[in-house]
Amino acid sequence: MAERPELDALRGALEGRLAGAPKITVREDPDLIAGWTIRIGDRLFDASIAGELEAFRDLARALESDEAA
Repeated sequence: MAERPELDALRGALEGRLAGAPKITVREDPDLIAGWTIRIGDRLFDASIAGELEAFRDLARALESDEAA
């Protein structure tokens, strides 16, 4: 797979915050719709459309629960 400028920028940003050079694995996931996710250890950073939609669904469910109470 050819290197992409955004991966070089991500690698550079992470090198300054992590001990050593990060290992970056790229995997395309059509379920994300658009955007990206990054897993560092047990933390997940989600900037995908699918993640935003799920957060919106969770908020809608919470609001429905509040209204029912």
